[in-house]
Amino acid sequence: MPRRLGQLLGYLSGGWLCHQSAQMLAAWMVSNTCFILAALELYELTHIVFSREAMPDAGARTSHPSAPAARINLPLASALLFCFNPASIFFSAGYSESVFAWTTFTGLRLVHQALQAQLSSGRSLYTFW
Repeated sequence: MPRRLGQLLGYLSGGWLCHQSAQMLAAWMVSNTCFILAALELYELTHIVFSREAMPDAGARTSHPSAPAARINLPLASALLFCFNPASIFFSAGYSESVFAWTTFTGLRLVHQALQAQLSSGRSLYTFW
């Protein structure tokens, strides 16, 4: 995919970008786009898995009995920690890690949604597999 996008960028630049620079720019664009999509999928997956329906006492625990209930936005925190960690440099480079993370989080979300649909229809989990 980056190769074709690099050819397109080289063509659209009118010779301003050489072939190698166009491919490097295309790999960077694909990698960062997939990184953003992976962060959005992680946010959505965390929101679905740790929703209030799945954990009814999610905000009930506090560190001190008189302290107000701390409300942590877990999906946002997980997405931000995913984006701003020391290993995220590999997601910005022209490697396949961002594509792999995006497809993994998307697959996990789809499996979770399929299992929830299976459970809500009243069928056994064993018929899913």
